[in-house]
Amino acid sequence: MYFYTQTIGFIDTLHGWTGGNSVLFETTDGGKTWKNNGPGSAYNRFFRVNDSLAFLAGDQIYRYAPWIIDNVNEQQPFDDIHNLSVSPNPTNDKLNIKLTIKNKTNCQLQLFSTNGKLLQTIYNTSLVSGTYDFSISLEKYPNQILFLVLKTNEGLIYERVVKKQF
Repeated sequence: MYFYTQTIGFIDTLHGWTGGNSVLFETTDGGKTWKNNGPGSAYNRFFRVNDSLAFLAGDQIYRYAPWIIDNVNEQQPFDDIHNLSVSPNPTNDKLNIKLTIKNKTNCQLQLFSTNGKLLQTIYNTSLVSGTYDFSISLEKYPNQILFLVLKTNEGLIYERVVKKQF
C-alpha cells in the first residue's frame, strides 16, 4: 500500500510519527509496527524540542507532550529565546512588527490565512541577535484572521492578527 509521506519525527528512540496528506502513522516500538493515528490532515513538518515536547504542522499546529497530542491554542515556550510582537491589532492596513532575536539563527517570517495558505514571506534569511522593527501593508488582503509565523532553528512562535475595516 502506498502513502504520500512528508514528515517523520521521533520524540525518543521508540516513539515517533510519519505521514503526509491525511494519514499519520504512530510507532511505539522504534518503527517495527505502525498504526494510523492522525488527529487531522496535511501533515508536513515535525519539530522535536526536547524529550517531552514536539510540534507537528499540518492543517493545524499540533503539540505533543507526554500522553497527549492536541492542537495549539496558545503561544509556545520559544518566546524566552526570540520574541515576536505586532501592533496595532486589530489593524486596518499597516502592521508593525517587532522581532527580538536572542542569538544568530535562520529566520523565516511568513503570513498565513486561517486555512493555511501562505500569503507572504517577509523574511527568509539568517539574522544575528538584535531587535528588528518594520511595517508591512495588509491592504491587499480582505478582512480576516491572519497568522504571522516566525520559524527559527529553535522552533516557532506566532501572532494572531485581525485585519478589519474600522
